[in-house]
Amino acid sequence: AGPPPADDHPPDPPPRRRPAARSGTGLRILLQETDDTQADQERLRQVIMLLRDYPGEDAVTLSIRQQDGVEVDLALPRARVCPELLSRLRSAVGAWGRVEALRATA
Repeated sequence: AGPPPADDHPPDPPPRRRPAARSGTGLRILLQETDDTQADQERLRQVIMLLRDYPGEDAVTLSIRQQDGVEVDLALPRARVCPELLSRLRSAVGAWGRVEALRATA
């Protein structure tokens, strides 16, 4: 006699792309607050405009490091993380920030 019929099913369902993309990739943007409030606001405006150009399912977090050293985290609209977006964001933040693509470790 063979194994019970319950053992005939595959152990894992086929992977679903959307949930994996939603939880598997993210973006963290770190901006350093400076004495030039107008320039800081312009950098932030550029970052948000770029994210709108790349709509998607990847989570985006903005961390602003204030002059007193305190870091404030904000959730931004989801975007599609890709090499072009990363390059454009890095150009926008320049020496006043950092852009990190995050990948799930699971």
